[in-house]
Amino acid sequence: KKKCAHAMSCINIADIQVLNNPTKFSNPFQFEITFECVTPIQEDLEWTLTYVGSAETTEFDQVLETINLGPINLGTSKFVFQANSPDINKIPPGDVFGVTVLLLTCSYKSCEFVRVGYYVNTEYTEPLDPPPPVLSVDKIMRKVVADQPRVTHFSIAWDNPEPEPEPSSQEVGDEEDMNMEEYGEEEDEEDEEDESDGEEEESLLSSEEDEDEDMGEQAPGPFNFT
Repeated sequence: KKKCAHAMSCINIADIQVLNNPTKFSNPFQFEITFECVTPIQEDLEWTLTYVGSAETTEFDQVLETINLGPINLGTSKFVFQANSPDINKIPPGDVFGVTVLLLTCSYKSCEFVRVGYYVNTEYTEPLDPPPPVLSVDKIMRKVVADQPRVTHFSIAWDNPEPEPEPSSQEVGDEEDMNMEEYGEEEDEEDEEDESDGEEEESLLSSEEDEDEDMGEQAPGPFNFT
């Protein structure tokens, strides 16, 4: 998604609940999303869910679902966003089990304005040492670490033809503190920083080794699945 000029957010996420969690790897992801529209917007919101297949490269990222939601009315709205599970055959064998990242993003007019990252732990329900010749996908379980989301906001232009003046540092600080109390750990990023989409994944995955120690070590590969 492209980065856009600065403006105050018209959409604020109030709450996200991860449904059906933990569950089998093959089951769909479901998120109950509550958000508030504080200023009228003209077009739909685009929601996307991406599964990070490897910490080494974005080549194995899988976009699980993208939906357009609209028209958006002023006030609070709630909906359930459902996405199919990733194709396990497109994940590198050494990255199937252990901890990875799930990215839920929302964009307006092709400009991403919020990104919510979750750790996801994937385990086999039977011992893998030594690994059996064939693994059953029905015996793979996943758990989204729903209580530790990482929320990042991006400033966009919304429907304004010209950028609005940036708020003072005090205003930014007040807004950040308020939002952090409401939902998750948040970061504000300046739109003039030239960052790639993969940097957020890299940041989340930088502590993956520590997360593996807490949640269970990643099993060796390769595997054959049925």
